[in-house]
Amino acid sequence: MERVVLVHISGVRAGQREVYAIARLASLYFGRGPECDVRFDADLELMVSRSHAVLEWTRTDPKQFSLTDLLSSNGTFINGHKLTGVRRLHAGDEIQLGVSGPVLRFELEAEELDSAPSVTRPMAKVELPVTGEVPTTKEHLADQARPTRTPGRKLKPD
Repeated sequence: MERVVLVHISGVRAGQREVYAIARLASLYFGRGPECDVRFDADLELMVSRSHAVLEWTRTDPKQFSLTDLLSSNGTFINGHKLTGVRRLHAGDEIQLGVSGPVLRFELEAEELDSAPSVTRPMAKVELPVTGEVPTTKEHLADQARPTRTPGRKLKPD
């Protein structure tokens, strides 16, 4: 399972990393609005619109990632180029929200499996009481294996 990693290169959150498990999400919305997944400071990062851009991905493997500008006031840029329409993203691409707005680096990483060793305990020994005799002789086993009627002989109706 992969995870999307967004590394804040510039802006109020420069140096921070955000990690999203993509199996649990369908998309990531960027903006200053409270409904956005990747939120920016509403008072300090004014180049970012309330609902600025959306990152989406396919459910098939290998996954394909794309970024769409949501008609933001100041535009969205990928690697310095203004985004028009939908553009495919690749690991290492830099996303800038607004001409002089915050920059994030888009990365992918494999989700780490829980590396904690599992602990197993031996089962408790259970003693069951034996009732009656348990015959284990060859003769008894042979008697159990004998057919109850002679092969080829028809049964008589009652």
